[in-house]
Amino acid sequence: MNKIRILVANAPEEVGGVSCWRMFWPLTHLQQVHGDTLDIRYSRGVIYPFEFYQTDILICYRPSKPEHLQVIEEARRFGIKVVVDYDDDHKNIPVGHPAFWSLGRSWPIAEAALKLANLVWVSTPALAALYGHRNTVVVPNAVPAGMVADLPQDFEAATGIWAGSDAHREDADTFSDVYKTMLRYLKKFVWVNFMPTWAAEAKPVGAKINLHPWVHTEDWFDWLRGMQTTVVWKPLRSTPFNDGKSNIAWISATIVGAVCVSTYAGKPGWEFATREMPRNKKAFVELWERSADELRRRYNLDDANESRFVSMLKLVNQ
Repeated sequence: MNKIRILVANAPEEVGGVSCWRMFWPLTHLQQVHGDTLDIRYSRGVIYPFEFYQTDILICYRPSKPEHLQVIEEARRFGIKVVVDYDDDHKNIPVGHPAFWSLGRSWPIAEAALKLANLVWVSTPALAALYGHRNTVVVPNAVPAGMVADLPQDFEAATGIWAGSDAHREDADTFSDVYKTMLRYLKKFVWVNFMPTWAAEAKPVGAKINLHPWVHTEDWFDWLRGMQTTVVWKPLRSTPFNDGKSNIAWISATIVGAVCVSTYAGKPGWEFATREMPRNKKAFVELWERSADELRRRYNLDDANESRFVSMLKLVNQ
């Protein structure tokens, strides 16, 4: 049987959140499981015309740049099936977003890419509704079940973590009062990569506040465990843009034995986050155990990848 030849078209970039969660991690796992059927390779920045003759499916994740669209258009000229993957809302990027002048203008490109795509993968049902492509499969961010901790972290460690960039400044600013309340119940709070001035100037009783440099994505879970993280804080303003966001903060917290405190608690994908910190060990352990069960059941990478695999089989056989 001839293998399905897949080319991931994005140019080389930093190994980071989007590329790992949506492509490198799941596609590596997918080829390990279905290597007898799939041959997956990655563009090194320049795609030569002969490569299109060696490709059955072209995948482009988060197409938002002119060069992405050019490659998709060329692939369609060669009769190649195109899959695009989105994990963010490119239609409703808020004016306050630091990358507004670049990402805020990406919608026409995304819209054109969606029209050319034969298949669309999105990370959330909200994005499926937003983009409205005729052939959409919701493929949530997911992890191997074996990655999830067997036991929760030590509640007494009382360590809180926030991670992100200034792109999330407005979310953090809006809920600064929640942060200040959380500090009353924590021994330590660490901001990773970015910390607003007001957070650094908070004067909690007993809690230490630190700013830590960016942690490499491949080291992220080990780092969270090493910090004895008990709480991952993910404040989100209720906006159309945030409605499309994945629950990676909740997934990451659950993996390492922590709980996720988020203003989106209770919304789809965030059902087992909490709006307030658990006040005692019993509540902490019970919430984490429910989260861990949910993660293993609904965000299992084997299941997510089976959706990818089946949808591509259908595509090449159309």
